[in-house]
Amino acid sequence: MANSGSYHWKFCTVGGVSRVKIETGEDIRHLSELDRKLWTVLSCPANGLEFDNKTLSFIDADADGTIRVNEVVAAAQWLTAALRDPDLILQGNDSVRLSDFNQDTKEGKELFDNAKEVLKCIKEAKDGISLGDIAHCASLNEVEETATPVLPWGDNTEAALDACEAIKEKVADYFIRCKMAAFDESCVDALDFTADKIKGISDKNLAMCSDEIAGFPLAHVTSVQSLPLTGSINPAWEDRFDAVKRLVFDVDYPGQTVLSPRQWNEVLAKLEAYKAWKKAQVKVVPKYEPIEKFLYLLRDFYAFLNNFVTFANFYSKDKSQKAIFQVGTLYVDQRSCDLCMKVVDMGKHVGMVELSGLFLIYCECTSKARNAKMTIVAAVTRGDVANLRVGKNAVFYDRHLQEWDATIVKVIDNPISLEQAFWSPYRKMSNFVSEQINKIAAEKDNKMLADMTGKIDEGVTTVVKPDPSQENPKTQQAFDIAKFCGIFAAIGLAIGTIGSFFTSLFKGIFALNWWQLLLALCGVILIISGPSMILAWSKLRKRNLSPILNANDWAINSKVSINIPFGTTLTGVCHLPKFKAKDPFARKGLSWQMRLLLWSLVTLLVAGAAYGALYYMDALSLIGIN
Repeated sequence: MANSGSYHWKFCTVGGVSRVKIETGEDIRHLSELDRKLWTVLSCPANGLEFDNKTLSFIDADADGTIRVNEVVAAAQWLTAALRDPDLILQGNDSVRLSDFNQDTKEGKELFDNAKEVLKCIKEAKDGISLGDIAHCASLNEVEETATPVLPWGDNTEAALDACEAIKEKVADYFIRCKMAAFDESCVDALDFTADKIKGISDKNLAMCSDEIAGFPLAHVTSVQSLPLTGSINPAWEDRFDAVKRLVFDVDYPGQTVLSPRQWNEVLAKLEAYKAWKKAQVKVVPKYEPIEKFLYLLRDFYAFLNNFVTFANFYSKDKSQKAIFQVGTLYVDQRSCDLCMKVVDMGKHVGMVELSGLFLIYCECTSKARNAKMTIVAAVTRGDVANLRVGKNAVFYDRHLQEWDATIVKVIDNPISLEQAFWSPYRKMSNFVSEQINKIAAEKDNKMLADMTGKIDEGVTTVVKPDPSQENPKTQQAFDIAKFCGIFAAIGLAIGTIGSFFTSLFKGIFALNWWQLLLALCGVILIISGPSMILAWSKLRKRNLSPILNANDWAINSKVSINIPFGTTLTGVCHLPKFKAKDPFARKGLSWQMRLLLWSLVTLLVAGAAYGALYYMDALSLIGIN
């Protein structure tokens, strides 16, 4: 790893993190000198990305499914060595002039010669070559296969052929022995393996006598001329025989315990037909792979570097440029979420994405047209979250504009914006009060219903007669009136106390100057919304995409920040134009006089709450009130 530092690199700040800039062919030529600590990515998967899979396979030199720094460096050195002007890599073309090859280098000379071969193949006298020429050459080298492939055992046909070839001669030997035994049964002992033959090797280490044992017949020789499919098979041939039984006999003759010579000949006939078909499929070894690899890398390598060495595509202001991990756009709740990524392992994701600080929704997506399913995770960076819940339906469009039905299956809750954080305490309080009111109403309703049904069940229909031993009804009535008078007196006292409190409270409010009242109101708002906004601001400035990419098998080498300004570009919200229209079904509202009165009462209550809160916290002295 050459990190001499002799090359002069240029840097920029993208997403709050300083990164190297790749903007010339010389930058690509010197990638081997870039300190590994300065690479944004150390490895990424070689499939499942919004990128040409063939290009990724060419970069993934060892074909292990992961692209690493060394492989990227090797591709950069090969490309730049083959070209006279490495700046051509930045253009993203899928064609090259023959004169652009640097024939002074081994790489350039080999590619030049290979390009000439392809042009000769397609009988074109041109001064350049393109991927279209490669496709033309490949089509000329293809050989059409027979209309109906001969695959008697499907995908296992090749394995069945190998297994049968391994025992074919031994089965033929067995059936010949059986025919001779049928011709003269007195020969059976001579044809079969007997105790005397085994005795000849019994004093040896039988594990070392595999050749002698393999020389015995495949199974016991009889005049019946049938090969047993279960039971005694020569131990030296047992494994190979079992393979044929599993791949062939159990498929063609399920449930049979013996195999006849005719059935074995049927198997051999199928094998011969398959071998004849296989022989007819002439495979021409392509001679255009080097130039094909070069043209794919020439077209795509710079775009790949912008998603590996730097994240220039992700942070680009050009909305048409997206990172290779962005799979499409999710439309949900009057907004579009552009930061959508495919989920490889849901369990691994949930365990890591909490560290991202992003509000995330996981969706199961189904495409009926393609008969396919996938799981995505989308980051929500603008708007409200009140309606984003598990079970909500949405629509997802992939990068090819294919439509998918989406359903939210999991929500990771984190702040979206400071505006949302400001209203969050009030919304939570409103939800809490609403839930409590609904709960109390439900309990009262259930109790009343239970009481009514209980009385109906008891069948109380008798009239209770007055008991003579009871006090005079008039006396009882006087007692009741006195009790109710006491109750009303207590209620009046309570109302008077509350009224006195509000009277003193309003006196205190009206004793304030307007600016003192405004400060008191701001103080209450700050007390309620301040902690939520501070916490949200702290999380918003620390949002990081790295944990999500790591959960998708990327090795991210630096922070991938999503600050507040950049975050707003990742989610689009609905903006309606200004217009005037009368809604015929609009709910009739209050008159302006009643609305003014209502807002005045609300203002007084809020101001009273502010004054009371500051009074009990002994904070009024801070604004000049004793």
